[in-house]
Amino acid sequence: MSSKPTIGYWNIRGLAAPLRMAMHYTGTDFEDKTYQCGPAPDFDRSAWNNEKHNLGLTYPNLPYYIEGDFKLTQSMPILTYICEKFGQGLLGDNPEERSLIAQVASEFSDYKGALTRICYNSEGKKLVAEGAFDAIVAKLGNTEKFLGANEFMVGNKVTYVDFFVWEQLDQLESILPGTLDKYPQLKGYHQRFRNLPQLESYFKLETKPFNNTSAAIGATVESN
Repeated sequence: MSSKPTIGYWNIRGLAAPLRMAMHYTGTDFEDKTYQCGPAPDFDRSAWNNEKHNLGLTYPNLPYYIEGDFKLTQSMPILTYICEKFGQGLLGDNPEERSLIAQVASEFSDYKGALTRICYNSEGKKLVAEGAFDAIVAKLGNTEKFLGANEFMVGNKVTYVDFFVWEQLDQLESILPGTLDKYPQLKGYHQRFRNLPQLESYFKLETKPFNNTSAAIGATVESN
């Protein structure tokens, strides 16, 4: 294992995209260890399964984070750890701000779960055409109001939740082009975050699909 921090995940954006973004944003060198899921019909996962119990992880899972003897799984604890260790002010400056950040993170975790379930459903494209994402898109109105005139999700500086929220908005916009046209504040936010100079290196390198080979939606870069 590399002497620098390692993030391990499938060779997709998925749950690891916010973690990779955070590492680039904070200027932290890391190893991006990826595992390839096989093609249909078997979607072979042996690349990960053959290794998962040999890494010393308390809860073997993807994504994982390894930094020397420190090992962590579950995407949100990894994200907050990265932002606290390598960033400045990315967790929020006071109890109120930290609570608002956690509120947004919880809300978008619900959206992420719904997005994932539909994308990996074999009838996913049909479900989307029938309006499966309508409820999520409608709920974005709450975030549009919450964002208001702020530059980022909670105030006018980046916090850890922005890495997570941006990825969900980008996936929604990819699946349903024009979604953000309904929400001008969120559309501006999406573009503003994308243009952060600290993330230029990330977006130059990021060519992975959103989802794994078993997904009906977002399994290839062309379908992102």
